[in-house]
Amino acid sequence: KSGLLTKDEVSIDGNKFKMKEVRGYLQGRTFYGRLKTDFIQRIVHGDINVYVKFTQVTETSTSSTGRVSTRTYTRTDHYGQKGDTGEMEPLAGQKDMKRMVAGCSLAEEMCSLSNSKMRKAIKKDRNYLNKIFETYNNHCEVPKYRE
Repeated sequence: KSGLLTKDEVSIDGNKFKMKEVRGYLQGRTFYGRLKTDFIQRIVHGDINVYVKFTQVTETSTSSTGRVSTRTYTRTDHYGQKGDTGEMEPLAGQKDMKRMVAGCSLAEEMCSLSNSKMRKAIKKDRNYLNKIFETYNNHCEVPKYRE
């Protein structure tokens, strides 16, 4: 239950828990972890967990002639977490990613590409960024995927 007129709580098998005590939940095969007051989707699980948060953003601007225009888009933010109880840290760029995978030279190398090479790698393999963290989680070896 959540809302203005109710207490924020989760009820499991008749036991009630305050919402702030809940670290995450599983819905189907997807896990959602707590980020402040939101729950965001986990997309990589292991020694490093990676989460994604989608936010609808609406921007309004006024031109010099007084014409008002509105633009709506979805912003995607990623967060990394060491272990299942670590703090979620923003992954805002390659520097953050490299810091998160420090100690695994292969994963560090994968996130040290120039901007143009990184874009090409992502264009070639849309899961390239996830594979950086999966490499770290796989004892610093590129995981084998079924074709």
